[in-house]
Amino acid sequence: MTTPPVKISHPRHPLVAAYQQAKYDRKRILAKHKHTAAEIMAHFDAHAISDEAVYEITARDTDGPNRYDEILLWRYVGPAEDCRHLLGQRGYISVRSADLRASSPTNDEGLKWGANTWQVVERMYPDLNDGDHYRILISGAYEAAPAIAVLLAIGAASEHLEWDTDETIANAALRLSLDGAWSLRGASCHHLVEGERERRVLTATMELLRQSGDPRNYARNFLDNRGAILAALAEQEIELGGQMLDTEQVAERARIATTTLTGYVTREQAPQPDTGRGTRKPKWHEVTVAAWLLTRRA
Repeated sequence: MTTPPVKISHPRHPLVAAYQQAKYDRKRILAKHKHTAAEIMAHFDAHAISDEAVYEITARDTDGPNRYDEILLWRYVGPAEDCRHLLGQRGYISVRSADLRASSPTNDEGLKWGANTWQVVERMYPDLNDGDHYRILISGAYEAAPAIAVLLAIGAASEHLEWDTDETIANAALRLSLDGAWSLRGASCHHLVEGERERRVLTATMELLRQSGDPRNYARNFLDNRGAILAALAEQEIELGGQMLDTEQVAERARIATTTLTGYVTREQAPQPDTGRGTRKPKWHEVTVAAWLLTRRA
C-alpha cells in the first residue's frame, strides 16, 4: 500500500502567538504584583533572622478572566534552613539577602524594591519564564528553516510532499520549523546552544514531515540533482523564495573569506552559482547555500 504524500498546509503554528502572549503577561503581571513583592522584601529586611527566608503566597480569586488577575496574600513562614522542605512546592517562595543588596530605596513608598523585586514576582509565578523558553524555540526554528527548505525542495519536486499551499518554499520551511519547535515546548531547551537547538528543531520538524535520516544526505541529493530539482519546481510553479546571496554573503554564512569561497568554487568544492556564473556578480539561491553548508558539517 502506497503511503499518501504529506500535506504541507496543515494548521498554522501557535508558537509566535504564544511568545507574544507570554511577553504581554510577563510585563502586566510584574507591574501588577511588584508592590506585593516590595512588601515581602521590606518585611524580610526588617524581620529576617537569616540570609534566606521562606514566604507563603496564597491567591484570592477575582472575577477577572485571567488567573493573573488574582489578589495575592502572603505570610512569613521562617528561615529557609528550617523550611527547606517547602521550597519547590506551589505557593512557597524564598527571599534572599542578595535581593535587597541590589535594590534601590528611591521609590515613592520608601521601600527597598528595585529590579530584584521583579525577581520575587517571578518566583510567585514561575511560568512567567515561558516567554524565554518560547524565544529560544523560535531562534531554533529560524536556524533550522534553511535545512528544512532543502527537504521541502526535494520533496515537492519529487511529489513526495503534497504542495497544497501557495507559499514559497522558504516561507513554508520557516512555518513548518516553527511547528516543529512548538512540538518541543514541553522539553527543556534553556541550556541548548545554537547548534544543539537547531538540530533539536530540525529533527522534530522532520518527524512532522515523516522524513527520516541524516539531513546531509538530503543536502547531497539536492546539490547532485540541483538542475533537475529546480526545473521540476518551476514546472509545478513552486517558487523557492528566500534570498539570492552574493559571494560576500555566502562567505559570511560559511564563516570563511571570500577568496577562500572563490577557490572552493573554482575547485568544485562549493556549488557553482545559480545565476551569473562566469561573471563578476555570481549569486546562489539561499537553499543552495543551506544544502552546501549541511554537507560541510562534521
